[in-house]
Amino acid sequence: MAKYLILIFGFFLLLQSVANQRDSLLYQLSKAKDAKTKQILNLDLGETYMPNEPKKALHYFQNAYSLADSVH
Repeated sequence: MAKYLILIFGFFLLLQSVANQRDSLLYQLSKAKDAKTKQILNLDLGETYMPNEPKKALHYFQNAYSLADSVH
């Protein structure tokens, strides 16, 4: 029983960590000035959403692609 509680607790900590990472990336994206930084942040955000929300991940990947296209 204790093993299951530890496993569940660990899972919730992992979810909280991903949420904090997303919030941090979104904040950085809102403050980013140059296209290269925005591109990298969009890629990072896409990676965080990919496992559970692939449509949202695709949105960020498309943004990164558009930014890369505008830089070159």
